[in-house]
Amino acid sequence: MNPYLAARAEGRPRTVNHEEASALAEWVEVLTVPQSIDKAVDHTCMMPAGLSLPPRLRKLQEDHVNSSPQAYVRLLAHLLTNTSGRVYLGKDLEKLYLILAPNH
Repeated sequence: MNPYLAARAEGRPRTVNHEEASALAEWVEVLTVPQSIDKAVDHTCMMPAGLSLPPRLRKLQEDHVNSSPQAYVRLLAHLLTNTSGRVYLGKDLEKLYLILAPNH
């Protein structure tokens, strides 16, 4: 997955747009090895990714977030920065905060 994300972040075979980057950001959760998650977040943060609508934060598993909390903080900050309009995150954002808060 990371070689594909790296290629897309570099614009190969074509420049990635916001919609595609946002969809690709959701694949970070599929990875389970912390080093893979960190690299995937690095690549995702090079793209104009935002939260997809509707946001899919509810897919995040606590053990995945705990395996790489700093990466998930960076990912969430990047996605929120590149999200426009009104997005209701309510319980999903609260759940993510409660998972990440003990790590800070």
